[in-house]
Amino acid sequence: MLKLIIVVVVFMQACLGAQVQVRGGELVSLEQVLYGRFEFRMRTAQGDGLLSNFFTFENDGWMRGSDNPWREIDIEVLGRYTDRFQTNIITGIAEDRITSEYYPRIDVNPHDNYYTYAIEWTPDYIAFFFEGEEMRRTEYGDQLNQVADCRDIPQSYRFNIWANNYVDWVGQFNPDVLPVYQFISWMRYYSYSTESGEFTLTWEDNFETFDSQRWRRADHVIEDYTQFLPANIIVRDGKLILALTDMDGTGLDEGDFTVPEDHDDAASVIFQNQNRAKGITRPAYELGYSENNMVIRQSSNLNSANIFDLRGRLQQLNGDNQRGSNFLR
Repeated sequence: MLKLIIVVVVFMQACLGAQVQVRGGELVSLEQVLYGRFEFRMRTAQGDGLLSNFFTFENDGWMRGSDNPWREIDIEVLGRYTDRFQTNIITGIAEDRITSEYYPRIDVNPHDNYYTYAIEWTPDYIAFFFEGEEMRRTEYGDQLNQVADCRDIPQSYRFNIWANNYVDWVGQFNPDVLPVYQFISWMRYYSYSTESGEFTLTWEDNFETFDSQRWRRADHVIEDYTQFLPANIIVRDGKLILALTDMDGTGLDEGDFTVPEDHDDAASVIFQNQNRAKGITRPAYELGYSENNMVIRQSSNLNSANIFDLRGRLQQLNGDNQRGSNFLR
């Protein structure tokens, strides 16, 4: 009888392993935070069946058979679409999840370049942004009670790239497209004050190196289809790179791919408007170029302006030369 049980277990494990088709990467924060603005700039992978994501997640939400809440706020860029991305808020519990998918339309292909996304999470609303424009807002008192359900429950924040076989959702995955990559230029986290209603920049990661005090590389299987492995997360040329590969990890070596440059974000002039609403800089601006080929962002209602070089290092602050700091935007 024991021999039979062992054979059955081995067979079940073999079947499970056979379902896993690809290797992906997932970057997970070491901390869980309550509220904030999560802002990041990334270039995503194009192709049916592919997903390049950023999301917040209550770490134990996946546990079944308990009353532990599932809490998740998603930006999911599906490789099948060239004119939209998916936003989602997920509440409930593992066995009975409540979702609210919405696909904002955009006038660019999100896979062709780096673009800036953001999520604002407060006790009163959850909002999603693309290139500084608010694309969706769900306010307290929503029909599904999701903003209220997300109150007072800290969440981690994560990037991942993966594939699955939910054809109606993501399209038919074709393994011939592998390897593909998700590139992240930077991320910034702004904490939120429930007293003042303002966001304050807490930290910024430009991914010059891997910050093991902030992040870990995940190692688990999702949907019995993608195996997240630490080796599929690389930091190179000032970018965080998440790779989706075959099960041999083909496409991870130095010469296998070129990291695309982020031309729009290479140089910036940042304007910090002290009268901005809710503490976030959202100036009206137009683009121009200085003699040093630095992008100039101009606004008619500014209190200060910061200038940065092509590596994103601060060159001027209100007319004074100060070097070495990372840019804010």
